[in-house]
Amino acid sequence: MTQLSNAWRAPTLHTPRLTLRPFEQSDAQDLFELQSDAKVLEFWDSPPWTDRSAIARFMDGNLRREREGTGIRVVIERNSDGAFLGWCTFNSWNPEFRSASLGYCLTERSWGQGYATEAAQSLLAWAFETLDLNRVQAEVDTRNAASVRVLQKLGFQREGTLRQDCTVNLVTSDSWVYGLLRSDWQSRNTMGLGDSKLQAERDEQIPVEVANLLASVPEWFGQPEANEEYIQAAKTKETWSVRDDAGRVIGVTLIDRHFPHAAEIHLMVVERGAQGRGVGTAMIKAIEADARARAVRLLEVKTLGASHPDAGYARTRHFYERCGFLALEETEIWGESTPCLIMVKALK
Repeated sequence: MTQLSNAWRAPTLHTPRLTLRPFEQSDAQDLFELQSDAKVLEFWDSPPWTDRSAIARFMDGNLRREREGTGIRVVIERNSDGAFLGWCTFNSWNPEFRSASLGYCLTERSWGQGYATEAAQSLLAWAFETLDLNRVQAEVDTRNAASVRVLQKLGFQREGTLRQDCTVNLVTSDSWVYGLLRSDWQSRNTMGLGDSKLQAERDEQIPVEVANLLASVPEWFGQPEANEEYIQAAKTKETWSVRDDAGRVIGVTLIDRHFPHAAEIHLMVVERGAQGRGVGTAMIKAIEADARARAVRLLEVKTLGASHPDAGYARTRHFYERCGFLALEETEIWGESTPCLIMVKALK
């Protein structure tokens, strides 16, 4: 089966209230308490755990999915106190069908506070941005009204019923099938954080905002020296930005113009909470339109090459590929340990 990447691993994602992170052995007790809770698993497709050996099987399953490139499962952790709230999974990835499945399981004490929706929203944003994903499916017991509400909030549509789908402890139940298409996701998330459509525009130099954006995504921009160079560059370079309805900057692109016929993306950074909403795409489209008006014929960007195992930058490369950029050359201009991939797009 085609893998997501050679070094595929569960990501760490951040939302205003939560952190989604890979499982660790220290999560074993919290995991067992969650999966052995009969109330939590009332509408689940398997009975509550009674044997602690299930912990190892669960953890091994996580690693197997990552190794095979079929999915990931992440802990949902509350930022305010580090509490284990449950887990969320993106699995059954089929690159030929461009489809996958979504699932989640949360502790009873965390119900009714929007955590499942917040976590799943973040994981879906990551998946749609990372993969050439077209469809996500979720199945839910027809008696589980709370989970149905979560899926509806995320934009899933009910598509059918699996009659007498599960029998657990001699109780047979039906399941509803819900589906979310990329087009559904984009129609809901390529809008601004309010109701107005995202729009990228030429802006003044905004180094403070650039610094804030860089700090929001340390997994991409975690080197202080490099970040300081970007902040200094933001004081002089051509700047394009996307702002939310309140005027707050949620994405910035800095442009270099080496020759009249060529332009280079020096930096693109999108605030963590705005990722997966079309902010980067909006900036690319605006920059390309401006470049064509200037008779620019080639747009260039440099990013971390595929010979480096960083999964975050695999996502970045995929984004540029979807925008029409082609890999031209991988070089060592940044050093042997930091392969530089040069990507270009011809403008017509």
